[in-house]
Amino acid sequence: MRPAGSHSPGLRRPVQTAHPEFCLFLSTPLPVRLILNEIHPSILSEVYVIDLSLSSTEVQELMLTELVQSECLELWVQHCLVNTDKKALQDKLCQEEVSLMEYILQSFTPLLQDPEFLPRVSACQTASQKLQAEIMELSLELERHKPLLADFHRVAGLATALYQALQEVARLSPFYLFPLRNFLFAVRGTLVLKGRPDVTFSGEVVTGAVMAEITHRMVSHLLAQYRPCLFQSHATLLRLLVSVALFLHNEGCSEVERLAFLRGLGDMDLPVDASTPVSPPPSTSPSQHHVLPSWVPPHTHTEVLRLHNIPAFTGLLSSLATSPSQWQEYLRFPSSTVVGPVPCRSHSHLSTLQRALLWKTMLPHCLAAVAEDLAACHLGQPVRSAVAGAPHTGSPEALSRFLNKHNGPVIITLPGPSRDGWASIQPLHWLKQVSQYQTDKRGVKVISFGAKCQKEVILSALKIAVHDGNWLVFNNCHLLDQWDDEVVCQLNQLISCAAKGHQTDVETEGLIPVGLCAGSRVHPRFRLWFITRGYNPLSIPASMRVCALRLVCDSPWDVKEELCSSLRQVVSVTSSAPTSGVTACTMEPMLRSAILHSVLLQRQAYKHLGQGNIYHWTQEDLLALVDAQVRIAKVCGNPTGALEYIAANLVYGGHVADLADLAAVESVSRACLRATPPLWGSGPHTLSDIIHIPSRCDLSGLLQSLEQRVQALANTSDPLVLGFSAGLAEELVKVHSHTLNTLLQDSQKPFGRVRSTNKLTHPALLPDFTQARDRLLALKESLGRKDDIRVVSVGAPSLGPLRYFLQAEWDGLVDVVSSLHSEFNQPMRNSKPTVSSLLTVSSLFRLERRAELLKAYLCDKATNGPSNAYRLSAFSNARGFLGALIREAAHAKQRDISNISLHFQTAEFNAAIILTHLFLDTDKVFTDLKIIPLAF
Repeated sequence: MRPAGSHSPGLRRPVQTAHPEFCLFLSTPLPVRLILNEIHPSILSEVYVIDLSLSSTEVQELMLTELVQSECLELWVQHCLVNTDKKALQDKLCQEEVSLMEYILQSFTPLLQDPEFLPRVSACQTASQKLQAEIMELSLELERHKPLLADFHRVAGLATALYQALQEVARLSPFYLFPLRNFLFAVRGTLVLKGRPDVTFSGEVVTGAVMAEITHRMVSHLLAQYRPCLFQSHATLLRLLVSVALFLHNEGCSEVERLAFLRGLGDMDLPVDASTPVSPPPSTSPSQHHVLPSWVPPHTHTEVLRLHNIPAFTGLLSSLATSPSQWQEYLRFPSSTVVGPVPCRSHSHLSTLQRALLWKTMLPHCLAAVAEDLAACHLGQPVRSAVAGAPHTGSPEALSRFLNKHNGPVIITLPGPSRDGWASIQPLHWLKQVSQYQTDKRGVKVISFGAKCQKEVILSALKIAVHDGNWLVFNNCHLLDQWDDEVVCQLNQLISCAAKGHQTDVETEGLIPVGLCAGSRVHPRFRLWFITRGYNPLSIPASMRVCALRLVCDSPWDVKEELCSSLRQVVSVTSSAPTSGVTACTMEPMLRSAILHSVLLQRQAYKHLGQGNIYHWTQEDLLALVDAQVRIAKVCGNPTGALEYIAANLVYGGHVADLADLAAVESVSRACLRATPPLWGSGPHTLSDIIHIPSRCDLSGLLQSLEQRVQALANTSDPLVLGFSAGLAEELVKVHSHTLNTLLQDSQKPFGRVRSTNKLTHPALLPDFTQARDRLLALKESLGRKDDIRVVSVGAPSLGPLRYFLQAEWDGLVDVVSSLHSEFNQPMRNSKPTVSSLLTVSSLFRLERRAELLKAYLCDKATNGPSNAYRLSAFSNARGFLGALIREAAHAKQRDISNISLHFQTAEFNAAIILTHLFLDTDKVFTDLKIIPLAF
């Protein structure tokens, strides 16, 4: 797809020969990292790129200006006056010297014979001495200002570090764009929120309490302001980077330690002590394997040895060897991470950030827990501070206030298909909710795109929207092949005029004329919206991308946010429907439905750790359940049982094909929708404690009361609250740590994870197109033969979770091969590589091997091994196989799934599942690892 609103660089047009002195300058406000996506490589290869962006020192000076002007205006005015006077005196001094030199150069008489020379020199010397004395006096005054500004300089340095952290996160996606101008506006808006008078200029240093309050306010509000612009995993990384910046601000550390934490020790140019060689390869004799204690994970040996060479960690290896019990106790998760000193005296001096580096190096799978503890430490408390009314997707009212601070178009991006998550909040529904909180409510017109740009429809809708002041939404922009040139031209004119219109009082001055658009006027309330999906900003016209506010449509981040969002949905539906009043009888089932919806959605965060598949439940499911409750409340003898059945088998269960997952949905529905016995322990039913409906209360008061009760809930991050076993918490930390480690590494690369749509890297392709097509055709025909495959059909008896998993893997493989074969039979377009044209020999072989293995598993045939032997490489969802194995054991033993665990060992057992050809981190191959489901 070509960049939206631009012509293909491949189109050649005859041009006149350029003049030898012709020179073309192109200017863009975009950072260098985005130029690769915005400008075609054929152009970039012919031009010089000059980066005129401000240095970190210049940015810090801007931050200092904003900070001191806001907090101590008198000091800043005095400082600026002294600087101005000093500069004026320096200019006068320079002018005196220049004047004397010009007299000497223009004199034709020998200087010793010139009667005016010595008096002029004397006068110049006298004036210079007087000016130098005045300059010295002003310099001393500026020196007296230095201690007064020292703390402000440090806070300005922290603000600069926050801006740098934001730019590092921006490397993760070409969609992100965080200009310095907007950041300065955010800082300025944060500083005016102080709840105390300005600091008076009394010649004394500002107290530490005042600077701590400024830091707290700046960090917490900046994180809140940028939250709607970031996906959850990226916001988590930003919080970690901000925590690091805060500890550097408060404690300080060496540059080597900072880079070691952010980039890792693997690629750093740190010498490894020759006396402590890296852990030997498998071929090394056992007698040489004496480098590190056996309890230190082998895959961390290299980095631990490098860590030993940093001065603060000198003696680490000997301490690990002499005090193993203390170190093992300290490095045991989740008992502690960076909170508190190291128990070993040799390293009790380590600062908080140094302890974080130690944990990250030795236990990288605990990085997510380290990040949480860094945020929870008292020095990092501003990071965890909740800002009242902070904008996020689950709060339309807060987002409406946030939008009022920004003019111009808005781009909303949804998670791409490559992301594990999805948005449980539909953007169109969410956008209409936001519009209802605008002071001057306007209509919302939606145009959904397919492959072609609907020129006439767009132009007609634009004409109406700009006149009436409505919101015009372009949905599914990522599906467009190309924007129409006339539409892009019209959008450019409208945005230019709308920018002026927002500065005009429509009540007194009326609508703003659109210049090039004859007779058209832009209403100040008019706003353009673009909804796209994935990391493809080029699906939006270039002129819109430069000036638009960029938001993400992400699901609520935790149980509390999910509950508040669901409760708002229910109350909103209830207030819009004609009802006889708010009573406990009518509202309690709806509120319980909101709790059920929240629990099911938050269970998705555990992905395949807690269930067989990921289900795309959205707000529509909650609205459908509430509507069903309203309809059955007066006509059903057992409305609770009916609602439970509808939720578990129709609304939410209708998405579920896996029997074990369906049983879990039924169990959660029963716990959330029914009144639970008082003897029940922890579980989803405990969330119903928030339900308290007073005898007389309007809906707004009820919602406020419910939200207060939600915020008072404790331990909502416990898996037990969602119906899982407590052991899943540690597994979830490992998953989050892996993601956080990957994102942290990408954020430290100059160009991050920018996905250039102009240039694709080609792997080793198949040598023969015909050969690839023939092999795919043969594979497709082989997969299409169902003679030997026991296909699960509707109405067939249950074959168990493991069988259903294998069948799902088979069906998925059939779809993949069919799609690839279809692409091979289509002609190439614009010479752009497709998925099929990038198919490699090894990937095609893997597809064939997967088909062979899956067929054998489904037919119970031997695969060069025991009948119960499985290769994880046969599955696209290898983790799902282990989950299916747990559910199979629970189904067979009639036990609760939380009481089943997998036991890995290499001893001989008959009743075991064998995983073959496993390659572990030590590069040792295990051909017969057994897994035994154990019940307890």
